[in-house]
Amino acid sequence: MNDLLQDRGRVFYLSPTKVKVSEDLPRYRRDAPKIKELLESIQRMGQIAPIVVTKDHTLVAGGRRLAACLLGDIPILCIYQDNASPLVLREIELEENIQRESYTPADEADAIADLHEIKRQLYGEAQSGREGGWRLDDTAESIGKTRGTVIENIQISEALKMFPELRVLKTKKAIKSAAKAAEKVVTQAIQAKKWQEVVNNSETTFIENIDARIHMPKQKDSSVDILLTDPKFGIDIDKTASGIGGETGGFT
Repeated sequence: MNDLLQDRGRVFYLSPTKVKVSEDLPRYRRDAPKIKELLESIQRMGQIAPIVVTKDHTLVAGGRRLAACLLGDIPILCIYQDNASPLVLREIELEENIQRESYTPADEADAIADLHEIKRQLYGEAQSGREGGWRLDDTAESIGKTRGTVIENIQISEALKMFPELRVLKTKKAIKSAAKAAEKVVTQAIQAKKWQEVVNNSETTFIENIDARIHMPKQKDSSVDILLTDPKFGIDIDKTASGIGGETGGFT
């Protein structure tokens, strides 16, 4: 099979073995199911949409179609994306791949979060009260999802950075629930560590249950870190009530 079987300017056929997959472009789709079904569809109906490549035939978008054509050893329809920056190439790749069925929940969350960040870098960060810039609503519209869905996926992606072990979970709900529990444990551990540091750095630490009226006058200045009091309910309540013209039930 010739390298270039048919060249029509920017749109052409190419041997799939000649398409390069750049290691610089992150791949969020860790597996690609249904490739055989896609190959059968291409063989039956033809390749309707071309893959996108750079001038040196590096893949930008269309990984599943490339995999199918490699499996069937058939030429693949390509289109050039010229003079595009790495950010634009990733933008094209992500916008297409987010629509694929083969994403895991974790991969989809990462892709949506990354796409939103790329859009902000390309078109500017939106600021309250000013026109222009890229907003969450813009990302939602570009991928056909709601604003709330975009926010949820960004939050999940951030949680996965802290707890990558959660990537194996099968649903976003499970990831969110596990991340919340993990964050609580981490927070408690941090608080416990800080308290231990306070205790270790103190020359002497005492916890006393005493009558503050008797013992507080005896304490040295700056010697008490925490004072927890439990005053008797209704102290001077009769006097206070009388002062504003009211009455009480006879507290003494």
